[in-house]
Amino acid sequence: MSHTTKSLSQTPTFRKNPLSTLGIIEPAADKLKSIPPMARAVVWDWFQRDWGRKRLRFDLYYDYRAYGCGARWNRQYIEWLAFFRPPDDKALVPQVITKGLLQAALESRGISCKKSDSKKVLLERAVQVPGLISALMASTCPEFQDIRPEWQEPVSKWVGRVQAIRPVGAAMLKFLGLTAIYQ
Repeated sequence: MSHTTKSLSQTPTFRKNPLSTLGIIEPAADKLKSIPPMARAVVWDWFQRDWGRKRLRFDLYYDYRAYGCGARWNRQYIEWLAFFRPPDDKALVPQVITKGLLQAALESRGISCKKSDSKKVLLERAVQVPGLISALMASTCPEFQDIRPEWQEPVSKWVGRVQAIRPVGAAMLKFLGLTAIYQ
């Protein structure tokens, strides 16, 4: 037997290619394959949108809704993925949390507030109560979410791959359309 022939019982060993993201995104891609494309678009939108970051747009945009996108179903799929969690107390508080909401939440916890207190002062007091800001955000604006740290890298790499192949998909659709026209 020559020295170049390998035994069939030997299994090949694969080195993890540091240039490839396939090994990193595999867990996220497997979960994302099992949900509809419109729900995947919600995840993609959370990463790609430069305005309104940290907000899951379950109903997406008008052009997506034309393809059957529904906020209720998208919310269920996103919750099933478990990629996102409500923000913690250190999160940037959106403007939806008003001075009146902060006052009511603090007073319900037994902390007295003056009517003349500014929103900044109320926020400083609310931060001192553990869990108050996150509970207020979860009840008032559940679409504001943070990605779980263990899913940050796999999902963001998946979004990068989707972004990279988007022009290819558009070109293929254009080609198919032109082919149909000229036949």
